[in-house]
Amino acid sequence: RYPELFNGMVCLDVGMFSPLECTPLQVAVIATYQTWLALAFLISQLFKGLGGQSIGDLMCAFFPWKWVGPTPYEYKIPRNIREIHCWMCYPYFRLIGAGLLGKLPTPAFPPDKGVPLLYVFGQKKRVFFHTSSFLKNIDREEGRGGTAYRMLEQCGHWVQTQGAGEVASDMARFLEGKK
Repeated sequence: RYPELFNGMVCLDVGMFSPLECTPLQVAVIATYQTWLALAFLISQLFKGLGGQSIGDLMCAFFPWKWVGPTPYEYKIPRNIREIHCWMCYPYFRLIGAGLLGKLPTPAFPPDKGVPLLYVFGQKKRVFFHTSSFLKNIDREEGRGGTAYRMLEQCGHWVQTQGAGEVASDMARFLEGKK
């Protein structure tokens, strides 16, 4: 909305996604796990005084990542179970809710608004949260304003945990050039 307020944007494994560029299995995987996490958030809110927060947290912590998550290589969240909370699922709740109301947002491609973008994602995944056309758009913009993407070959969904050093240095290099 206000691109003049940004020097640059870093997206970790969250790009522009279109179900039209995915297989039915990929769409089913994404819909299943995002709906489950949205439901965990909803339960936590509807049953706040009745243990809803704990139920929602358990739903997040014990989700079957290996079978239904975005990657078959990561069967658990790389954090302590006490650090997983259903309030982290609020974005999924908003997305699913908007979809049910027929009001899905149409995201803008940040470089089209004058905001350089660094997109970092892991290669070892079952589904990706970007399309090939999204990466092509980044390629088109690379060199004009510093927009780029970086694929970390040994990482999956949680690039900030699995490739922490690489992610930190990529972000620092990108953001340092935006001052």
